[in-house]
Amino acid sequence: MSTPSSAPDSTPSHHSHSSQQEASSPSLSVLGQIQPFTLQSTTGQQVSLDKDLQAKTKLVYFFYTNCPDVCPITTKRMENMLQLMKQQNLSSSDVKLISITLDPKRDTQEAIQQFSKKYKVDPAYWFFLRGDAEQTKSIMNQFHADADELPSGMFMHSDRMYLLDDKNQLRATYVMGTDVKDEDVVNDVKKLLGK
Repeated sequence: MSTPSSAPDSTPSHHSHSSQQEASSPSLSVLGQIQPFTLQSTTGQQVSLDKDLQAKTKLVYFFYTNCPDVCPITTKRMENMLQLMKQQNLSSSDVKLISITLDPKRDTQEAIQQFSKKYKVDPAYWFFLRGDAEQTKSIMNQFHADADELPSGMFMHSDRMYLLDDKNQLRATYVMGTDVKDEDVVNDVKKLLGK
């Protein structure tokens, strides 16, 4: 279920909400088309959205490893969502989780590996990816995701998760710092799967 972005921001110093139009959960109507991209995995392999990440649905989140607040919380929630989906017999061909760093300058393969080790990551389902600064900006622009680096090296960024269908069409966005429940996201995934 999508939630309006007008909810209060619990940690205004490090993230912000953009004004992107939200999907209405009952319809999960198409909000846009995400063009294919290729990024690097934590093992150094090139991973492409349209070949290596094929699934009937995808959940995409932009994070950075030095984030002091929302990124670890939302990543932990993604871990919980994955467990819920596996309990409901969703396979890795049904859903993929994609976490993309918004800070490739500091988030090396090794830094992302260390970050991902804090969570129960099933590599058949969940991919942590990085690109160069230009690639990252281009991909974030497709999602209308924003991130502004502060003098401290922290980022103000939107704490949103994005739901894509099998054609990589954007079907819903979720402002994770609000009253969105993990079960709401899982239910939307199941709706797209017809389950």
